Amino acid sequence: MPGSDWYGRPAVSLLFEPVVHHGQVLGVVVVGWRHRLAGATSRLVSIASLLTTEAAVAMQQADLVADLRESAGTDALTGLGNLRAWRETLLSELARAERHGVPVCVALVDLDGFKAFNDAHGHPAGDALLKKASTAWRGRLRHGDFAFRYGGDEFVLLLPGTDLDDADPLVERVRAATPDGETASAGVACWDRRESPQSLVNRADRALYEAKDAGRDRTAVAPTPGP
Repeated sequence: MPGSDWYGRPAVSLLFEPVVHHGQVLGVVVVGWRHRLAGATSRLVSIASLLTTEAAVAMQQADLVADLRESAGTDALTGLGNLRAWRETLLSELARAERHGVPVCVALVDLDGFKAFNDAHGHPAGDALLKKASTAWRGRLRHGDFAFRYGGDEFVLLLPGTDLDDADPLVERVRAATPDGETASAGVACWDRRESPQSLVNRADRALYEAKDAGRDRTAVAPTPGP
């Protein structure tokens, strides 16, 4: 405003130009002069308008970058983290577990008989079931747990600070939330602090298949590897 300090000297004349983005005023570009102007010329107004247009474009680009970053790590169907986000988060949580000496478990979960459901009801119904199941499962997790879509009808849970004694009943609560009378099977593995991330996932995957082979609608726990 007039009389404000402008780089060590008072601004005598000011020109205000709003920054408009998607029809919404997000801010105002203020141009100040150290001398008094008789009036804003068309050239000055054009320059100020150009500045606000550039600011609006920059904001739009920032929004696009944020959207791309979010979509790069989010499964479009379920809204859960995708495979890329899973890999990044797993590495981060294993490193944190190593630093702090805390356990971390992984659980693979998938719907029983999902292919038959798709064949009987069609892919749109199958997609709707995946969305509903993922929402229900995520609702049974604790603050600090993670859920990702691993692929198809298979999902993966990352449970930081959790050992097998706590992971087993937690995954059972997740499975129990499976909607519409459907069932799910799960395999759980706890990191042994020596194996690679892929080895940990492979053990959970084998446990999942053990649950399937044992009749489905159950959780199988992977034994801890020997020394």
